[in-house]
Amino acid sequence: MLNLLVRISTILALFTITSSAIAISARTEGWSKITNVYTSPTFLMIALDDVNKKKLGCTNDSYYALSLNDENYNLMSSLILSAYMAKKNVHFWVSDEPCSGQGNSYPKILAINVID
Repeated sequence: MLNLLVRISTILALFTITSSAIAISARTEGWSKITNVYTSPTFLMIALDDVNKKKLGCTNDSYYALSLNDENYNLMSSLILSAYMAKKNVHFWVSDEPCSGQGNSYPKILAINVID
């Protein structure tokens, strides 16, 4: 059931992202696993297990972030949590225009790809 949820969430997230006009600044280089999820009432931040993260112009690059005000926050946060709990490999597309998360200091998550 969790695999089905992850696949459905991935399809919906990719459809939503590709059907809107978003400039994507960077993508993680290889597949990674999410090692930490950090939340607050206004943001969700994730850490990856390796050095596949892109160095961008934000103050801090130890996490990638979503803001509660971001379009598709509910869908993407659900997909992130599903991938984290199922220990799935992920790719992230992120941007530093604008930065997001705590203090608006972290690369903003624009899209997610989850693989079995």
